[in-house]
Amino acid sequence: MITRNSLNAFADARRAFRDLRGLDFTIEWHRFEWTHGADLDCALVGPTYLGNMRIGLKNGSHWTYWSRDGRSVRSVPRGQLPRLVEDVCDEFAGYPGCPEFPDHPGRAEHI
Repeated sequence: MITRNSLNAFADARRAFRDLRGLDFTIEWHRFEWTHGADLDCALVGPTYLGNMRIGLKNGSHWTYWSRDGRSVRSVPRGQLPRLVEDVCDEFAGYPGCPEFPDHPGRAEHI
């Protein structure tokens, strides 16, 4: 169930990607493996140069996404947005066309 609290979490995560790495994500509806039947849940959807990857908030406690090769699921605790940003960027950095932002403000704080 989508609540104001979970929508705020998505807005916070979207802002973290933009502020820490200059990446613009959208918030869209998506079906995840933890949704049932025709249910949809909010998802952060990455830009094309990140392969339009999707991140969901499973059980309201963990940001969850599929690895780049689609073989495993990655999870990061909800309160660890800098780690989520770094893990996603590290995972998808090799995707064709993915930009590197070594001089982006805030980057050095999380290395």
